[in-house]
Amino acid sequence: MHSDQPDLYFDTVVLSNFLGVGAGDLLVRRYGCRMRITEEVLAETLRGGWKGHHSVAVLEEAILNNTICMAEPTDMSLRKDLSSFRRTLGAGEASCLAHAKRSNGVVVTDDRAARQFCDELHIPVTGTIGILMASVKRNALSLEESEGLLARMIKNGFYSPVLRISDLLK
Repeated sequence: MHSDQPDLYFDTVVLSNFLGVGAGDLLVRRYGCRMRITEEVLAETLRGGWKGHHSVAVLEEAILNNTICMAEPTDMSLRKDLSSFRRTLGAGEASCLAHAKRSNGVVVTDDRAARQFCDELHIPVTGTIGILMASVKRNALSLEESEGLLARMIKNGFYSPVLRISDLLK
């Protein structure tokens, strides 16, 4: 069953933030088939050294079981946007924008340039911090769990604009 809520096109960086702390299952549980992975993002994620990592196995299993969905294959109608976005963005971010633009979806990225494109094109956008905040607000995570995940993500190299989710929920 497909919800009335928009699809979310996850880029590699956000996926890696969650995979790197073993929280890929949180994304799968929260978003299900609203969570879309483009071919470009899957390829970047696997190339990024996550192949064989437990969290990637969770992601791959969710794709195989259709618990989360691959984005539609890139066709000719997407290639123009994809080509235009690729002048500034990486393949993963560009594919997320092209798909979200076509389907009125949401781009899930922490990339500043991709977020600026989203603003210019009026494409809704969220990222790692937004997901953690929403998870707390919707009781999918406790505040302590979200802050623990954020601290681990930062330790793994995530350049976070905040150190604590609680600072944003005041």
